[in-house]
Amino acid sequence: MLFTKIIKVLKRLFIIIILLFLINSSQAQVKDFEPVVQFGLKQGVNYSSVLFSPGINQGIKLGYTGGFVFKYSNEKNLALQIELNFSQKGWLEDLDTIPNSYQRDLDYIELPFLTHVYFGKGNVKFYANLGPSVGYLIRDEIKAEINDELYARDYYELEIDNRFDFNVLAELGLIFDTRIGSFQTGFRYAMTLTDIFKYTSESFFENSQNQIVAFSLSYYFIDNR
Repeated sequence: MLFTKIIKVLKRLFIIIILLFLINSSQAQVKDFEPVVQFGLKQGVNYSSVLFSPGINQGIKLGYTGGFVFKYSNEKNLALQIELNFSQKGWLEDLDTIPNSYQRDLDYIELPFLTHVYFGKGNVKFYANLGPSVGYLIRDEIKAEINDELYARDYYELEIDNRFDFNVLAELGLIFDTRIGSFQTGFRYAMTLTDIFKYTSESFFENSQNQIVAFSLSYYFIDNR
């Protein structure tokens, strides 16, 4: 699957981002650096699935992500980025020739705490984000059309057991500084540490973890520089 290949590539990027943080940490201390405070808005799209074991075939499920962003920098090339987001996750089953359809929409409120490292001079900079995020499920909706009961799955009506969603996020992108504000755009991968369904000896799934690849654009309209 294309999504699986993307996940493998982005997992390797975790190592690259960690190396960038280690390199930057030895160079970040600069005397007389004026702290920078920025506020803004974020808009984007999620490409989501759920990592199940045993696995199921899934199609492309797109969802919205967006919210508020805050960034505080008191060292050169290093900042703290905090977000408050609404994020649409879930999965869409690829049933191929079976005359059924099934989609599970899971909407979360999320709070990421990210270390933000940026490089470059001038109006265009490269950045990397890394850090944890906690989310809480506020909406769970099933969209299903069952025309053949023979292929109806036992888990279709299962309630979500764990409404909390804990993640580690990695993101790469670009910053564009303009006269009207600062724009930040990038791709993000969320490595989820929690299962949405509880695992017991009678469970259908051993693992059930949200997987997200997101593209977003943030605009910082308040800047104290």
